[in-house]
Amino acid sequence: MSIKNRTITSMPKFYGKPALHAQKLYKIASLRAISAWAVAVLVIISINEMGGIKNFTEKGFKSFSITAMLVVAVCAVHLARKEHVNAHKAKAGVDAEYQVAKALKNSSAFAVVNGALLGKGGDADHIVLGPMAVLIETKHGKGEVSIQSSVVFAGRKKIPKDPISQVNRQSAALSKRINGKYVQAILCVTQMSNSPFRYNGVIICSSKDLAKVVNDSQNHGITKLEAENFAKIIHNEPVPYKKISSKKN
Repeated sequence: MSIKNRTITSMPKFYGKPALHAQKLYKIASLRAISAWAVAVLVIISINEMGGIKNFTEKGFKSFSITAMLVVAVCAVHLARKEHVNAHKAKAGVDAEYQVAKALKNSSAFAVVNGALLGKGGDADHIVLGPMAVLIETKHGKGEVSIQSSVVFAGRKKIPKDPISQVNRQSAALSKRINGKYVQAILCVTQMSNSPFRYNGVIICSSKDLAKVVNDSQNHGITKLEAENFAKIIHNEPVPYKKISSKKN
């Protein structure tokens, strides 16, 4: 039966929550930013209690304690600004993954796994199963998406690392888990403005076009029961590439 002609009678069954890794990065970066700002404020208050900058300018670098504290304050401000940027990026990633998970509710799939671990293949943002097999890497980005020498741009902004190779590597890892069936790799740039296109076997599309792209993917005849069994195994799988500590408490 063609995927295009199959009537969507219910939403896919979802396994796992989206953006767990991105949320963790957001919390860590936010905590670091807040901590760094707190350190900067406390140091500035301490400098003021020690006579402030006036005392420093009068004594010059002979005022070693104030000099050291000024260095700490400057470093703390620099770190706070850096972590604020990191938190902003992580938050954008969280929003993007939730946007994709929402779009997948309109797909004709039987099962969706969010935040799957695929060993050395890497972490997959979303896996879609039954009757097709699809792996989605999600990136936040706006504007027309283009690719130059395997580098992906959204507008004028470069998308970090190599998402094309990343999603192909993840798809190959997933294929081994589902009895060698071909897995369609998709790079979803959430606010991409141009139409979906294909590059090196990967379909690049926006979250708006995602459900249709998924529905039009190759039909492998994966039944609902098979899709849910695959999804359960992948979702409950332990992390194979992290060594378990042998130290005894």
